Amino acid sequence: MDARRQQINDHLWSLLMPYAEPALQREFGSHKLDGLLRISYQRRQYDRNVQQGVCFEPTVRWNWKLSPTSSMLVYYRLSANPIQGTKVVDAPVYTSYRSQYVGTGIPDVQLSHTVSGTYSYRNPVYGLFFSINPVFTRSKGNLLYANAIDSGIYVQQASGQTYDANTYLLDGRISKSFSWCRTVIGISGAALLSDYSYLSAGKVVDARTAGYTVSLDYSFKPARWMTVEGGSLLEMTRRSVEGAATASVNDWEHRMQLNFLPAKRWMISLHNELYHSSERDFGVNWFCDASVSYKADRWELSLAGRNLVGTSQYERVHISSAVQSYTLTYLRPREVVVRFCLDL
Repeated sequence: MDARRQQINDHLWSLLMPYAEPALQREFGSHKLDGLLRISYQRRQYDRNVQQGVCFEPTVRWNWKLSPTSSMLVYYRLSANPIQGTKVVDAPVYTSYRSQYVGTGIPDVQLSHTVSGTYSYRNPVYGLFFSINPVFTRSKGNLLYANAIDSGIYVQQASGQTYDANTYLLDGRISKSFSWCRTVIGISGAALLSDYSYLSAGKVVDARTAGYTVSLDYSFKPARWMTVEGGSLLEMTRRSVEGAATASVNDWEHRMQLNFLPAKRWMISLHNELYHSSERDFGVNWFCDASVSYKADRWELSLAGRNLVGTSQYERVHISSAVQSYTLTYLRPREVVVRFCLDL
């Protein structure tokens, strides 16, 4: 039984959902099949508006062990999620000091289909690891919102119209370990496409956001008293509206951490991070931290200097599936921190 109740001012939203979940598991040879079916009766109510019905939500997972080093997984799920009361209420609700939300007043349900697959290869003898993971998600019944600025307040009002959205994701990773200097090098990549709609001046506009990520990470130990860890990441984002693409935004991130072990129980660390972007106002943001610590059997004492050299604020332009936002964050003041940890 799933029962929920939300009261927003004088408005009441409630959900009563008894359900059963019969499950099945079968193994035959190198295959393993899991199935689950949630059968529920949903009674959703907002004030005097009542919606009810029976929902069927199947989940299927098929695992195939191709060999001792490789396997494949296929997954499917259909979910019927009731829209929560804070998204239903048809009266103005402030979500922050400068943001206001108005819902539809209809206690509806949102359907979502998810199909994914995973292929993985693991060979510890050769130190080679590989995985690839495609995912497709289709959601139905997404609400369309009319957005406006009213007296300095950002108002987001549900229009009563809905749209279907598709999301495509493909990510993968390959890594190799070497006995030389105890080295591990890995390369990862991901591609994300999101098709959706939004309201502009009362008109439904189709849009797509594409994001691509490529990263390289490494770690090695050239000597007993020294370890090196780090990596670089490139994130590319592009948005297109009605087929017309906007300029892409490329964000770079680089990090490197050096650890020195001059004596038993002692460790000195130097941590560097560097951020830059194709956005003109982003600039180059560099952060450098240093620390020295002593670790006993049951306690640890460390002295850390944060942001010894670098900037103290972080600027970023981020493009999501709905909005483009500018963020200015003040962080990492120059400071010295003493930490003592005790294991009781």
